[in-house]
Amino acid sequence: MATGTVLISSDVGTLCSICFAILRCQGFGISWDLHRREPRQANLPQFQASLNHHNSNPLKEIAKGQPFYQLISIPKKGIEQPGPHSRLKRSVTGKNFTGVNFKKVKVYYIEEFPGLLHTVVPDIKKAIRKAVTHFQEEYGIKPLPIRFSELKYAFYIWESKLLEYGGPPFVSYLQGDNKGISLWWELFKNIFQKSDHTLPAIYFGMVDRREKDDFYYFCLEQYKELERKFKELFKDDAILLVPTHPEPPPHYLMTIPMYPNIAYTCIFNILGLPSSQIPTGSSRGLPIGIQAVSGQFKDHICVATALELDKVFNGWISPCPINV
Repeated sequence: MATGTVLISSDVGTLCSICFAILRCQGFGISWDLHRREPRQANLPQFQASLNHHNSNPLKEIAKGQPFYQLISIPKKGIEQPGPHSRLKRSVTGKNFTGVNFKKVKVYYIEEFPGLLHTVVPDIKKAIRKAVTHFQEEYGIKPLPIRFSELKYAFYIWESKLLEYGGPPFVSYLQGDNKGISLWWELFKNIFQKSDHTLPAIYFGMVDRREKDDFYYFCLEQYKELERKFKELFKDDAILLVPTHPEPPPHYLMTIPMYPNIAYTCIFNILGLPSSQIPTGSSRGLPIGIQAVSGQFKDHICVATALELDKVFNGWISPCPINV
């Protein structure tokens, strides 16, 4: 009997996609309003507005042949229009994601976001080009590169939108029942390895954006422009190939200077767009991946792209022999 494991995880900024890449497996971030959120809202009523803009993501090591994905591949006509309380209509049958005709799908790609901290390692760029070449040779379509200048601010746009939606401060995840936590005191304790929190977590709490200044409003304007451009891009059936993360899994302390690198995933989460994480091999002995992004409620195209690129990159590969 063939079996598979599915993990549904709560996701603040499609950061789960980064975990998928590290685990060298497929992962899927679904469109907003394609998964019911009422249970989480009931448990966290003070965060209800911000929870509407967080996705729940299924993690699967091998997607092929799994009817589970029928749930996240439902055509737009079977879903109520986006809104804080819209929900999936149970009477609708999912579209078959293996039946996507890529000859009728437009393919776009981004090798790296603008900005010094967003630099992508050569092996990931090579994977993007390999995927692009596959669609070109297999289906006779011409993938087009795109460059949106607003993506330079992707990380800060994500931060600003979470602040606009009333997202809780990062420190709230650290303090638990202790409402009087001091990040500076935790930093001092960390020097002597006496803090209960890691140095990156303390740092993230310190730099968390909580002020609605001029740059905050600038980022909101950039969001509107980016949203308009992606709506135009995905007006027809299309996919966008983009790195999941610009580098292989770093040492955990390196997440401090490279924190903005999560822009490659969190920007699509805050835009409400579905994405698939696709394993593409290794770089310096560590797993890397790319993602396929599509328009809202076109999740089936993302899933189909992951299955298609399995042919190119061989999907999930066990890092060691498996003896049963």
